[in-house]
Amino acid sequence: MAKIATAERVSLEKSDNYVFQRSALAYHYAAEMVEGDILEIGTGMGYGVEVIAPNATRYISIDKELPAQINQLENVEYYDMEVPPIGFENCSFDAVVSFQVIEHIEEDIACVREVARVLRPG
Repeated sequence: MAKIATAERVSLEKSDNYVFQRSALAYHYAAEMVEGDILEIGTGMGYGVEVIAPNATRYISIDKELPAQINQLENVEYYDMEVPPIGFENCSFDAVVSFQVIEHIEEDIACVREVARVLRPG
């Protein structure tokens, strides 16, 4: 059976496409609030990486499928990973971002616990 394309994986074309604009706005808003070591859960097409990664010391991108086009920023690492669990040590990140993902995770409460585990205090 072929995969069905959904609005969850939006086009990388910067147009007046409402779904793309709505998704991109979330990244721009988050970029104003985060810094340090950042984990993104559910990177999708990867278009948010270039928005938030410049604020990061280290930007870790995880998704069950790697983006087709990987942004080659020096501080970015990509991992093919399904959550939960999150395959990083306790207190590894200053911030975690995740957009339009939780509804796709069967063990959503366990995932939120994992996010809390990998976040540094404060």
